[in-house]
Amino acid sequence: MRRREPSAHTATSRPVTVTFINNTRSHLLLNYADHKGTVRPHGSISQGKTCFEKTYSGVCWRLEDGVSRQLRGVYRVPDKVHDTTVVDEVDVDEYLGKEGENPIGALLGEGDVAQVQEHRKTQRDDDDGVIQSSEEGTSTAPHISVRDKILWLLDEQGVESQLTEANSSEESYWNDKMIFLCPNKAFAIAWYFQEGTTTTEYWIKSYPHTQSHPKLLKDERRLAGDCPRIEQPRLFSLTLKQEIEVTNKDLFSNHYQLSHLGWAEDGSEYRFLYHGRGHKTFRILGITCAGLVRVLYEESSDTFIDIASKLYYNLLSNSNKLILASERDGYNHLYLLDLEQGKTENQITKGEWNVHMVEHIDEESNQIWVSTYGFYKDEDPYHRHLVQAKLYDTECKALTEGDGTHLWSWSAGESRQYFVDSWSRVDLPPQTVVRCLNGTMQLQVEGTSVEELRQQGWMPPERFHCLGRDGETLIYGTITKPTHFNPRRSYPVLEDIYAGRRTSPLQRASKRRWMATAIGGKKTMLL
Repeated sequence: MRRREPSAHTATSRPVTVTFINNTRSHLLLNYADHKGTVRPHGSISQGKTCFEKTYSGVCWRLEDGVSRQLRGVYRVPDKVHDTTVVDEVDVDEYLGKEGENPIGALLGEGDVAQVQEHRKTQRDDDDGVIQSSEEGTSTAPHISVRDKILWLLDEQGVESQLTEANSSEESYWNDKMIFLCPNKAFAIAWYFQEGTTTTEYWIKSYPHTQSHPKLLKDERRLAGDCPRIEQPRLFSLTLKQEIEVTNKDLFSNHYQLSHLGWAEDGSEYRFLYHGRGHKTFRILGITCAGLVRVLYEESSDTFIDIASKLYYNLLSNSNKLILASERDGYNHLYLLDLEQGKTENQITKGEWNVHMVEHIDEESNQIWVSTYGFYKDEDPYHRHLVQAKLYDTECKALTEGDGTHLWSWSAGESRQYFVDSWSRVDLPPQTVVRCLNGTMQLQVEGTSVEELRQQGWMPPERFHCLGRDGETLIYGTITKPTHFNPRRSYPVLEDIYAGRRTSPLQRASKRRWMATAIGGKKTMLL
């Protein structure tokens, strides 16, 4: 966590799951910087709570106090599968000895929306541009730079050549952070962008924190009818010093999003992900050095392909193998793809349950650890369990046991020989054990039993499930009864549900629900 304001990020990067832990005395506001550097609100994290966010490496997040709006930290997502950041009760300004200063890079406009400056020059905010790094991160020739919206090549003899013609459009540009040289440095991919159009949207902030009167705010948003943002990977020969025309562009036209994947190990082709508009088509594509586009993997659906919350892919080291999450069999599972052959080599996980998150991959032993939902058929399908699988097999083994939703933490260091497993339900206090790598219990930690809590007057919530309106789907819920519940009496029922356009996960673990306690302690029932 840093105090510096976030800059614009590269949106076409590796997906990362980040755990934010709020250890402050108030709720936190979670904001992110988009590809232009504009800070946009995302959500909030209650005091003492943990939030899981699926994001991308390179994305910058800004966390601020939900009451005072004081900056708590700036977090840049690393290039790894998972990461955890803890926000403690620290005055960042006082800690750095800069109390009273505005955050670096913040430009507050009429709409009170923070615009974030670049901390290095790019072709979008300075005509001079900068030299871009290759995919290996070096700065030696041959090298490509962006200047005056033109690509320039610096060859090994130190001679600079112009690769593209000038473009007068203000909405079109080359992204200097999205230029990738192939391993033999004979070819390069440069991403070209056209911003499209937006619509000015106005709204009124009734209670702004800077004044007592309402404030008119405005922002630019892309709405239905606006021209979408266009992304194009374009191929260049560094020996011929010219662009190579890419064929079969229809395979990645009309896209919702394109994502960088990288060059093949032998430099024979460049690979990227394609998400079609409408979220019904997903492809992994490869551009050969001759400019031919081929399909390495394709998935289509009559319904929705969830790339917002379920997209996961991971390239194995020094290989053309890729692990991909897909719901193509009706459940979210992992598949091992051979990108060189353009085929699915193995379905790593399989069954009537869902992979929630990839915890760890050990490429030496060809094993993978995942958190799952619904692994045990006789339990609540929303209980989380840790499962071990094999990259080249479909054998899966649960490492956690106990009727409840599980949380686990591994031993310190890289050995990962032991982990602490804690599980609970709304009607069961936490039970904790220590397990070894294969899931065998080594030690049981002393805890509290349901009987002890009942003797102290605790009335646990009642779990239930019933058929939905279609007569097939099971709906799960809990009932919180008044403290002195009398089965002979009738009670008014308060139904606490979320009926919006998205799903609403029900609490499964044993935690305090102050609303339920307060309401349930009176003469009502909470459903």
